[in-house]
Amino acid sequence: MTELVIRAPGGHRVATEDLWWLIDLLSGVVSRAEETTSQLRREAGDYRPEGWALLTHSCEQWVDAVDHVSRSLQEYTERVAEQEQFRTSLMLGQAVFGAISATALDMGGGYHPAVSVHRRAVEHGVPIASGVAERLSRLPESENPIRIERYPLADGTTHTEVFISGTREWSLGTEDDPFDLRSNFALVAGVPAAASIAARQAMRQASVSPRDPVVFIGHSQGGAVATALAESGQFRTVGLITAGAPVGHMPVRGDYPALRIEHSDDPVVNLGGSGAAGREVVVTGDSGAAAWELSAVHAREGYVQTAGDIDRSPVSLVHTVVADMPQGVSGQSHLFDATEAVIDDDAATAGKTGR
Repeated sequence: MTELVIRAPGGHRVATEDLWWLIDLLSGVVSRAEETTSQLRREAGDYRPEGWALLTHSCEQWVDAVDHVSRSLQEYTERVAEQEQFRTSLMLGQAVFGAISATALDMGGGYHPAVSVHRRAVEHGVPIASGVAERLSRLPESENPIRIERYPLADGTTHTEVFISGTREWSLGTEDDPFDLRSNFALVAGVPAAASIAARQAMRQASVSPRDPVVFIGHSQGGAVATALAESGQFRTVGLITAGAPVGHMPVRGDYPALRIEHSDDPVVNLGGSGAAGREVVVTGDSGAAAWELSAVHAREGYVQTAGDIDRSPVSLVHTVVADMPQGVSGQSHLFDATEAVIDDDAATAGKTGR
């Protein structure tokens, strides 16, 4: 077993991976034992040899005992969840983060991004990814931060997977880059971010239809963009995977499987504040990097390793996001870059960009 900690949808239950595995195991034992006991009753009928009643009674007592252990463990996970919710409530909340982010954007003269997206490459015959780790490993490099894979299905739709990388320019709009610090602030403040606009335009250029099932995958800022798009209601979202993303203020409300992967020692995760838990499964692990190596703690490569642990996990809860994905199909992969022109308030009134 690994040292993964798994939080159930809604945040109502939290436990280590081995405890989740034990609960799954006991639940299976209870189900099989109940079936066996029922079969014993059916086969007995009117014929009751000596000791038969004692056997069925003993089986029922054993089932009750195992079920009691399973329910006790689940109650324990709920108590741990309550403690975890109390702990995170002591952190800086979404209201404060949102106010800080909005102020930072206003200080920059307002935020009205105009984005242009450029297709850089198309690859054909690409096999669809299998599992969580392979999907995180397909996140694009920063030169072309958006990758869109398209897989035709028998029902006439096209299964689409949108991969979005993280921040590549750590400045407040001094560069013409939509994946900068301003987009981070905009995502936290709840206003349209340039990075989100870029991803939407890339999906349009890739001919993604409203009927097409879409999976969003993102790391860091890309995870926040992926969550915003998945939750927008404008797409047929069928899955969401984020890694190292500052999305504590962005609970999943939509009816689709979502997996959020966090490193307990990754400071970027906490930048999104804390908020109400949503329908996502949250898996927390340790990066394995030295505390002072911040880039390694947050690096995509470390999250790919954690995702590998998730793929190998015997806990059924962590596999829901990939359980119904198409298998064995091939399609196209599109890479996109984007540039931005931020419009200040005065220029926006005049209809001119600031660059």
